[in-house]
Amino acid sequence: MKKVSFIGSGNVATHLALGLQEAGMDICEIFSSTPKNALKLASKVGAKAVSSITDLDVQGVDVIIISIKDDLIHSVSNAIGVSSTLIVHTSGTKSMDELSKHENRGVFYPLQTFSIESELKLSNIPFCVEASNLEELEILKEMASLLSADVRITNEETRKSIHVAAVVACNFSNHMFALAEQLLLETGEDLSILKPLIEETVSKALDNHPKEVQTGPAVREDQEVLKNHLHRLKGNPDFQKLYQDISNSIIKLKNE
Repeated sequence: MKKVSFIGSGNVATHLALGLQEAGMDICEIFSSTPKNALKLASKVGAKAVSSITDLDVQGVDVIIISIKDDLIHSVSNAIGVSSTLIVHTSGTKSMDELSKHENRGVFYPLQTFSIESELKLSNIPFCVEASNLEELEILKEMASLLSADVRITNEETRKSIHVAAVVACNFSNHMFALAEQLLLETGEDLSILKPLIEETVSKALDNHPKEVQTGPAVREDQEVLKNHLHRLKGNPDFQKLYQDISNSIIKLKNE
């Protein structure tokens, strides 16, 4: 049984710790800059909450997973004592070199949006793994395969491009839903009226090439409708410009 400790107790750390425990791994210690959060996660997975990174039993575990804000990874990594233990982070954008203090290092990146309160099937989530050597890569592949059937060996450049694509597909689309809801609320409606449309749009995009199933006035280059929509948005110049820019992008992509 592999022994794993976590630095971090947020959304990603919580789902991974629970998933790995359920898969039979021993979750040993949890460190968080917020002690009560470390204690909360530790109590869920039968681990020990530690109050300082220097208290981590680095030698007594096989893997330490750093799952914290990207800009803290390097400094936190440097605070961990030197050992032969495999140290990994879960970032989609940060280089493995953020962990350069450690000989055995890697990336364990689950491609999903996480919320503690949301139940997720980890088995459906792609895991992108990288490591400093083949032996450690095998450990990460084995660990990821306990959670998911979709394990991919990546490199830094590929992973960073995947992360950009993920931001566009997830964060940008959600922002569009938020803007649509804002428009609807101004008329006394709510987002529920768009639910069937959103579901069908996502379903078609996943079952086909999104470019090939694009609909709407922009892909038809229906200038009369586009001008009408832009006129209706004249009270919100930022939204109006966004509408124009995205419409232009749809037209450009269609004609490529």
